[in-house]
Amino acid sequence: MAIYSLQIEKHALSGLIRHPEAYADIESFLTENDFVNEVHYTIFSVFRDTFNKGEQIDKVLISQKCQNLGITFKDQNIDIFNYVNSICLIPTTKSGVIESAKELLKLRIRREIEETGEEIKKFANSCAEKPIEEIITQSDVIYNKNISVYTTENNKPEDITKNTIEIIEERGNNPIQDTGLITPYPNFNRLYGGIRAGNLYAWVSRPKHGKAVALDTPILTSLGWKQAQDIQVGDMVYSVDGSPTKVLATQIWLDADMYKVSTNDGFDVAVAGEHEWTINLSSGYPHIWRTMETKELAVVGSGFLIRLPDCEPVASEDQDLVGHPYSNKNARYITIENLNRKDSCVCFQVDHPSHLFLCGKGLIPTHNSTILNDLAIKVTSLNPGCKALVLDTEMSTLDMKFRIASSITQIPVWYLETGNWKKNANLFKLFQEKKSEILKIQNQVKHIQVSGKPVAEIASIVKRWYFAEVGRGNNAVVVYDYIKLTGESDKNKQEYQLIGDKVNALKELCSELNIAILTACQLNRSAENGIDDSSAIAQSDRLQWFASFVGIFRRKTVEEIADDGEDFGSHKLIPLATRFQGKDSAGHHDLVRIQEGKKVRYQNNFISFNIDNFNVEERGTLSEIVQARSMRPELNDSDDGEIL
Repeated sequence: MAIYSLQIEKHALSGLIRHPEAYADIESFLTENDFVNEVHYTIFSVFRDTFNKGEQIDKVLISQKCQNLGITFKDQNIDIFNYVNSICLIPTTKSGVIESAKELLKLRIRREIEETGEEIKKFANSCAEKPIEEIITQSDVIYNKNISVYTTENNKPEDITKNTIEIIEERGNNPIQDTGLITPYPNFNRLYGGIRAGNLYAWVSRPKHGKAVALDTPILTSLGWKQAQDIQVGDMVYSVDGSPTKVLATQIWLDADMYKVSTNDGFDVAVAGEHEWTINLSSGYPHIWRTMETKELAVVGSGFLIRLPDCEPVASEDQDLVGHPYSNKNARYITIENLNRKDSCVCFQVDHPSHLFLCGKGLIPTHNSTILNDLAIKVTSLNPGCKALVLDTEMSTLDMKFRIASSITQIPVWYLETGNWKKNANLFKLFQEKKSEILKIQNQVKHIQVSGKPVAEIASIVKRWYFAEVGRGNNAVVVYDYIKLTGESDKNKQEYQLIGDKVNALKELCSELNIAILTACQLNRSAENGIDDSSAIAQSDRLQWFASFVGIFRRKTVEEIADDGEDFGSHKLIPLATRFQGKDSAGHHDLVRIQEGKKVRYQNNFISFNIDNFNVEERGTLSEIVQARSMRPELNDSDDGEIL
């Protein structure tokens, strides 16, 4: 059945000729394609051309121009002068023109939806053997290509003071704590106003390399020993609990500073200075574990005993091993030696909740993000009705379940993953106490693994989730972890250009749905040298163009922890770009005055965080650190004798 209305077409044309000033209110969405009748199509085209040239509009001039076109209509007997005159006899008002134009737009959209539906039907029938996700994605492409985003709103500029006093009075009568969604971080809310809908927020952090070992390092796989350089994606290596775990990604590094790490039971391994270890530094606090780089451990190693996690026996088929499989079961301690040379090495990512894998003939456990997922969980709890979607380019949904449970219960993820929490009375009690908190966020946070999916498909996933589970106008946040190429390709563009296009697409998505998108991207290698500014952002400067908040989130160095004090946590968030501000407008991106003896220096303010078992806690700002330093007693060591 044809979808059109000749009467509405005539009404719109009559109104335009009689009230041409109304065209300014509808020109953004009304086109000749809204008119099905060919005569109406021609009249509108002539009217638009005449109006745009600034010429006088009247029915005689419009009729004359239509005749001069020499167009032969299907109805050969039509007299264009009489036809236009009859149209203009229809009574109309300026507001009636706008309403008629809106109705024509609705009719066009219905026609295009019908046509698109037929295309999708034909496509679906032609690819019955293809996976359903591919069919849905291609259908979305067809739909988006044929159906534009239409608006019938009046887009005229508005007096900036209009209703301003009334708006402010209304806010005063109904005050709110923050202008955006409340986050679990009080200083972030105070300085930056929480998280606002329709905006992109970016945390820039170190690449998730963390596990770079020498190319010839022996790695035990499910099929026997291999050199690290021969490990492939999909190979099964072993983790700290003795279970096999899949290799998700590998990457070769060139010219890395190399160190030798030796265990007290006689084994050693050569690794890059950025290689990460999960270690304990204090015998007085054996339950406190932290992640540190080899080059950091080399600095503190002389003053501490560096203990590694205990390893469970490797679960494998019977086979001949060079080293005893249980040799590292009780091996706490390591020493670090700088080899003073550069070499190539290989980095791994493994599919295990601990992100640890065993390397070397001694099966030494080595290491592999957290703030975005912490935000997703806690923002939904703090803002009633808010829902979150986590788009993960690396982690599986099962892994995320264990991480979220670890964050909420404060039980180390290894105990949850392996089930050993039930063997520990304290952990068993803790889990029983915290179960209700896990239940509180049921159906609030959804997760999907999107590795390999291009941004167009990711946008389609977000839209389906939003309209099906959130609904237009309701609060929602989307986490995309993290910005890298996941299937996008264009032989005419460089990688940084494709990354830029991806950032732009994410910004358009959060604007279209009016939701906040939280994402992360990598720092350049220059950031390893202590550069905490925008030059350290990898791949694309569009992040700072489009994001409303950009900040570097990194682990503090050993020296920074010592200088700040352990009470101020293990990580820091350094703002680079902040479009909005919270209650404390004077501190959202300011310099902090630091007195050092008789000298004064200024440093960008930052927020400190502590990360423990995937739980993130805010631990004050640089301003508070400076204040705490001023309260510390100064030691006078100028005299001889022992200082107590």
